[in-house]
Amino acid sequence: MVGGRRARLRVAARWLTRVELPLLLPLFLAGAVSTRAWPALLVAALLFWPLRWLAYGRLTVRTPADWPLGLLLLTIPVILWATALPDVTRPQVLRLLAGLALYCAIANWTNSPARLRTLTAGFMAAGLLLAASAPVSVQWMAGGKLTFIPEAIYRRLPLLLADPIHPNVMAGALAVLLPCALGPLLFGWGRLRWPERVLGGLASAAMLGVVILTKSRGGLMALGAVLVVLAALRWRFGWLTAPLAAVAGLACSRFEDPIPSP
Repeated sequence: MVGGRRARLRVAARWLTRVELPLLLPLFLAGAVSTRAWPALLVAALLFWPLRWLAYGRLTVRTPADWPLGLLLLTIPVILWATALPDVTRPQVLRLLAGLALYCAIANWTNSPARLRTLTAGFMAAGLLLAASAPVSVQWMAGGKLTFIPEAIYRRLPLLLADPIHPNVMAGALAVLLPCALGPLLFGWGRLRWPERVLGGLASAAMLGVVILTKSRGGLMALGAVLVVLAALRWRFGWLTAPLAAVAGLACSRFEDPIPSP
């Protein structure tokens, strides 16, 4: 009787772990719009730890990043203690914890080639949706750097959010998602189905365009780093793009962001 009950609980727990990533990923994307989503994400993520223990006899799968991430977690109390601006620091700490929670969810959920393919398509779609929301959700600022972008473009972008997204935040989020769309196109074109190719192409183009429109110094430098790494891994002489990226990075470093970072 007891053994049968445990078996049923294990089956139920395994079924519930299937929804971990589909539940956390929308909360993570919502956090890009409002930091109020971070606490909900962290609470939901914590609930899956005992479920994994019940389902598989482990709290989480082991990954090569466990020790570095563990050391990163140890710095959080020091950061919170040493900060002179706790109201600014706390949301960033929540953002870090949310990223770690999503990483853990991805590592545990992606346990088959089919799920990896689904995850890749999901990241492509997430990047495309986030880029598509940028015209009405970002606090755009015309003028300043990258003067080749017509200011009329920014005047035509309506701001629909009462709490708009900072350009640096949007650029950073897209720079993280861009390799998930562009990488499969460069390295797995022959294994992708045509809908995946279309989705990846649209997502990559949209994210590239929005990062440039943000005029975010950090975002542009991150974009350059992403492109250099992908080129170096994809082509034999791709590393030759590094000097060009370095020059572009130095040029970006001379610019000042039009809006102070949050």
